[in-house]
Amino acid sequence: MDMIKQMIMRKTLLLSLIFIVSTTCVYAWSISNTLNNWNPSAIQGSIMEVGPDYIIVLEKKIMVVDTTSWGKRVKTIISDGKGKDLDRRNLKKGVIVFVKGSLADDEQNGDVLAATEIYIVPHLLGPKDAKEYKGFMVPATPW
Repeated sequence: MDMIKQMIMRKTLLLSLIFIVSTTCVYAWSISNTLNNWNPSAIQGSIMEVGPDYIIVLEKKIMVVDTTSWGKRVKTIISDGKGKDLDRRNLKKGVIVFVKGSLADDEQNGDVLAATEIYIVPHLLGPKDAKEYKGFMVPATPW
């Protein structure tokens, strides 16, 4: 009986490791793909969903990045847009954000936005906000 339990535990551990490695490779592939094929994009709207490494805005998956790719630190900056740094805990359902980054093709999720910057803003931004938030109009640049 102990031998059967050990076999089950080994198989479970092996399958868990395979899952972790496969999801990490897809994530790393997305970052690498993003950096190699930079396609600046921006989106704004209310957060619909918050996941462990993503948010959903206007039904678009946005990767919140914090990793290393080819020895380079790759991290999404989260702020209020006026110089105050914030963290992931501020990303909650219903919060209005303006996101800059690059479109990436993720094999698991299709077209995603890899966020370089996420700004938490008080309302959807329009032309009258251009002066106060002028940095938002500059296209995203790679990390």
